Amino acid sequence: MKKSTRKINFILLTSLLSSCSLAPKYNAPKFDLPKTHDDEILNKYAQKEWWRMFNDPVLNELEYQAINNNLDLELAIQKVDAARAVAGISKADLWPSVNLQGNAVRSSLSSNSYMMRSFSNAMPNFELHQNDFSASGVVSYELDLFAKYRNSSKAAVHKMLATEAAKDTVFLTITSEVAKLYFSLLTLDEKIDIAKRTLDSRIETYKIYKNRRENGYSTELELLRVEAEMEAVRTVVLDLGSLRQKTETALSLLVGKSPREIVETKNKRGLKLQDINFLNIVPANIHSELLALRPDVKAAEMQLIAANANIGSARAAFFPSIKLTTGYGFESSKLSDLFDGFSNTWNFGGGIAMPIFNAGRIKYGIEAALAEYKIAEANYKKVVQTAFKETKDAVFVNAQNRAILAARTRQKNALKKSFDLASKQKESGLISLVDLLDVERNLLNAEIDQATATSNLLSAIVDLCKSLGGGWKIKK
Repeated sequence: MKKSTRKINFILLTSLLSSCSLAPKYNAPKFDLPKTHDDEILNKYAQKEWWRMFNDPVLNELEYQAINNNLDLELAIQKVDAARAVAGISKADLWPSVNLQGNAVRSSLSSNSYMMRSFSNAMPNFELHQNDFSASGVVSYELDLFAKYRNSSKAAVHKMLATEAAKDTVFLTITSEVAKLYFSLLTLDEKIDIAKRTLDSRIETYKIYKNRRENGYSTELELLRVEAEMEAVRTVVLDLGSLRQKTETALSLLVGKSPREIVETKNKRGLKLQDINFLNIVPANIHSELLALRPDVKAAEMQLIAANANIGSARAAFFPSIKLTTGYGFESSKLSDLFDGFSNTWNFGGGIAMPIFNAGRIKYGIEAALAEYKIAEANYKKVVQTAFKETKDAVFVNAQNRAILAARTRQKNALKKSFDLASKQKESGLISLVDLLDVERNLLNAEIDQATATSNLLSAIVDLCKSLGGGWKIKK
C-alpha cells in the first residue's frame, strides 16, 4: 500500500512539475483602434481573389499563372515547408526516443597478457577467441519539468505560422503587382492608340501643307510648324512603345514565363482600358479587425508569441535536467542462443545535470531572449501602425482618383468640342494654323491624361484591396 502511495505521489509530482512553464504569460499589446466601420462596402474589396471584381478573364488567367509559376511565391512556399519541418522536429523532443541496437563482435586475447596467464592456471580450457552477440531496445527520455522543450516547440510552431503569414503577404504582393502591370499595359495600349491617331492626323496635315507649299499657297514657316508637331507626336509614340515593351517583359517575368516565352510571346489582352469594371463606392472608414487579419500583422504577432516562448526556454536552462534511460535485450556468446530465455538482459538508469558555472552564458541567454521579445514587440506595433496608415491612405487616394478621373474626362470632352469647333473655324479662315495645332496638342495631352487617370484609379483600387489583406470577411 505504501509503495502504491509513493508511486501515485511521484506521478502527481511529476505531472505538476511538467506543467511548470517559465515563459511569461502572453498578452497582446493594446492599441487605440478606430470604432467606426462600413462592413458591407469593405467586404466588397476584402476578397481572396479580389481581382475578379474587374471582370476581365485575361487578368484572371494571368493571376493564376503567377500563383502557379512565380518563383518568389515558390520560394515563400518552400520556406513554409522548411519551417513546418523545424516545428515537427521541435515537437519530437517532447516524446521519448526508442532505438534498436544490435552487435556482433569476435575478439582475440593475447596469450601473453596478464589476464590469460592468470586464467590459464585456473581455467586451462579458456579460449583465446571470443564471440559476443547482442540485441536490445533502448528507450530514453528527458523530463520536461520546466517546459524547456514545450516552449521551444511553441516558439517553432509560431515561427512556422509567421512564415505562413509571410507567404500570404508575398501572395498578396505578387497578385497586386500582376494587376497593376496588366492595367499599365492596357493604359499604354490606349495611349499609343491615341498618339497614333494624332500622328496619322499630323501626317495628313503635313502632306496637305507640303503640297500647298509646293504650289505656292502656304509659307515655309507653316510647313515647318506642321512638320515639328508631326515629329513631336512621333516621338511620343516611340517613347510609349519602349515603355510598353518593358512593361510586357516585366509582366512576363512576374507570371513566371520561361525565357523563350519572355522573348517570343506577348501577353494577352482582355478588356479595353475604358471597359474595365470597378466599384463606384469606396469605404469611408476602416474596420478594427484589420489588426488581426492582414497577413503581415499576423506574421508580426506570431513572431512576438514565439519570442515570448523563447524566454521560457532560456530561463529553463537555469534548472536541472533529468534524463531517464531503460533497455531490454539479449546477449550471448553464441548466435544460436541469442534469444534463449537465459540470454535476456535489462537496465534502467537516470541522470541529472545542473549548471554550476558557465561564465554567465545562461544569464546572457535570458537577456538576449528578453531583448528579442522587445524587438518583436516594437516591430509588431510598427506593422500595425503601418497597416492602418496604408489602408487610410488607400481609402483617401481612391476617393481622390475618382474625382481626378471625372475632372480629366470633363476636360477631354471640352477640348474635343473645342478641337471640332477650331477645325471648322480654320477652314473658314477665322483662326490660324498655329491656333488649331495648339488646340489639337491640348486635346492629345488631355486624352493621355484621362488614360493616366483611369490607370491611377485602377491601381488605387488594387492598393486598397492589398491594404485590406485579402481573403477575409468582416463578421457582422
